[in-house]
Amino acid sequence: VMAPETSLTAVMATKMDKDRIRVWNYNNGSELMTLTGFNAHSLSFSTGGNLLAAGCKEGDEIGRVWDLITGNYNSLMNEHNDNKNTSVYLTKEEPMKVILVAEKQKPLVYDVESGNRLFECSSSCAFEKIDEINSSMNNLFYVKGLSTDNENIAVLFNLDNGEVIKIFNNCINI
Repeated sequence: VMAPETSLTAVMATKMDKDRIRVWNYNNGSELMTLTGFNAHSLSFSTGGNLLAAGCKEGDEIGRVWDLITGNYNSLMNEHNDNKNTSVYLTKEEPMKVILVAEKQKPLVYDVESGNRLFECSSSCAFEKIDEINSSMNNLFYVKGLSTDNENIAVLFNLDNGEVIKIFNNCINI
């Protein structure tokens, strides 16, 4: 995954074998750092490119957020997720939040700075497979993927409280 064009540094990250994420300068191809100790399923950069969030791949933790200036993780979402693959998304607006969606579970929203869980989203649907997580400037976010009922759906949530705004059925593209 690549950091947005507005980032201060030209960085991208790649998931490697178990427990390694490599961070690169995509202008010259040099490796900037290797983040270890976390088996990543998905990655998401902050708008400025200084933070990198990762959702876990079949592990006990569900997410981490690293400060790419120091290479240290500044947030750890450490709840047991029953060995589910977890998709991650970093919101673009302040205060920054991390959205984590594990297979067959409701989305969870965390504060980036503290790592504290803010809420579990209210939804009667769970996702078997997550295709995309995204947010807008209107304090909304959506999760698109395959439901546990084998339907392609997208669920629009309120980013302030996790309430469902609307469920879109038979959704292939948004």
